[in-house]
Amino acid sequence: MDIYRQVGDRLGEANTLAEFGNLHFAQGEYSQALDF
Repeated sequence: MDIYRQVGDRLGEANTLAEFGNLHFAQGEYSQALDF
C-alpha cells in the first residue's frame, strides 16, 4: 500500500483496498469489510 501511495498509483491502491474488503467478506467479517 505504501509503495502505491508513494508512486501515486491510485488504481493499485484501490485494488489493494478492494481485496482487503473481499478477504474480510469471505471470512464473514462483514462490518470490517465495509471499512474497505
